[in-house]
Amino acid sequence: MPSNKTALGVLFLFVLLIAAHFLMRRPSLIEAHQAGTLPRVFVQIDGDVPRPGVYGFDRAPFVKQVLGRAGGAGKLQGEDFLWWDEVPLHSGCCVIIETRASGTDFDIKQMSPYYRVTLNIPLYLNQEVAEAFTAVPGIGPATARAIERERERRGGFDKMDDLLAVRGIGPVLYKKIAAHFTL
Repeated sequence: MPSNKTALGVLFLFVLLIAAHFLMRRPSLIEAHQAGTLPRVFVQIDGDVPRPGVYGFDRAPFVKQVLGRAGGAGKLQGEDFLWWDEVPLHSGCCVIIETRASGTDFDIKQMSPYYRVTLNIPLYLNQEVAEAFTAVPGIGPATARAIERERERRGGFDKMDDLLAVRGIGPVLYKKIAAHFTL
């Protein structure tokens, strides 16, 4: 019969091995960033999938690849997504899966502006609503509405530094927010 010391030693070794497994199974984000291996394309999947969320890919994925990461869809048939796999998804897409008795429906939209800003995916300055602009640090509701009004007045922004004409955006704020937008 093993002693208590031996049993504790075996238990400690077992816990140590499990901890080592979890710590070594994938590099940290800092290591991935330093190695230049961070995902370049982020796609969100939501709806009738086991693991909805935002997934990173090295290159633009197809719907089938995103579904695979999310655990698939319940009653999904091969022909349901065949035509969706002709065009790769771009960073910032949100695939919404809805399973019905007649099959599976897909919809592709933009992911939330808050996700896009967090993932460093620029917002489209000439397309977003004012509420989306508030996802950018330093832009509150009043400045967001001012951006929208200036865009309407101009018929759209032609260049990024047109933002400097928006009331409430000076050179300091412009420098801080410009990287969050694209035309």
